[in-house]
Amino acid sequence: MRGPAGVVLTSLVMVASANAPARADTILSGTVRDFCAPPGIPGVCAAHPDFQPSIAGTDIERGIVAEQLGADDTPVYAKGDGATSATTSGAANFAAWYHDVAGVNVSEPLDIMLNSSGSFGDFHFFPIDDRLFGDQEASHNFFFTVELHGTVTFAGDELMVASGDDDVWVFVNDRLVLDVGGAHDLHGWALNFGLVGRQMGLVPGTPYRLDVFFAERTGTGSALEILTKGVPVPEASPAWLLILGLAGLAAASPATGTASARTDSCRRRAGRPGPAGTRRTRAPGRSRPARS
Repeated sequence: MRGPAGVVLTSLVMVASANAPARADTILSGTVRDFCAPPGIPGVCAAHPDFQPSIAGTDIERGIVAEQLGADDTPVYAKGDGATSATTSGAANFAAWYHDVAGVNVSEPLDIMLNSSGSFGDFHFFPIDDRLFGDQEASHNFFFTVELHGTVTFAGDELMVASGDDDVWVFVNDRLVLDVGGAHDLHGWALNFGLVGRQMGLVPGTPYRLDVFFAERTGTGSALEILTKGVPVPEASPAWLLILGLAGLAAASPATGTASARTDSCRRRAGRPGPAGTRRTRAPGRSRPARS
């Protein structure tokens, strides 16, 4: 469902953060992987077919990844052996997105800080400028993926939001809840996570695993925004939802959009710096939360 023109996703995050219950800052820990810009660097790395300016589109491509997180805590390519999609070239090439592959990518740890309302936003998201494979004569180090892991405490009445340029996938308790895949401009979705979480069997007040996956694949811009503790739905209905362009969050189906509102009519290109919040080193002794 499209929101009214002129409402930007950042406004949602600012309003949601102001109304959300306070909680301790959260660190999402993971890995950033750098891919070689086309045409590659001879003797160093080859260009990856899924990371090319030529695949840039304007819309979300849903269904690239399966609804269940893989056993190794990374997304599973959903198209099957030998199949491709509009912006991806098959399971074998997708496997390199979130795994280290010599001659294809290089990696380093990355931490992202969520604020007290569980949000992070950076519309100029370039965490590895001048590092790993380097900027390769571009204005930034484009063509990279990020995987992040942590926990989210389920309140039972909240919205969850994710937006990106390009792909963003959010999993809670190993299940895909927000699918903003595709090589697109800045797009986002808002989910009635209180409703969907209850249908998933989540218990209010309980922490669950949160896994976020991002990719910058077109070399034109990069943005990532996450809101895990949004405006409580009872407070937001109906006036707040109408103001924010999120009216219609009623029926529930995670990732498919029937309990979520699309915010692409309010998208803007990356290029405006966001708040600081990334750290390049993993917190000592940090471990993955157990599955519930």
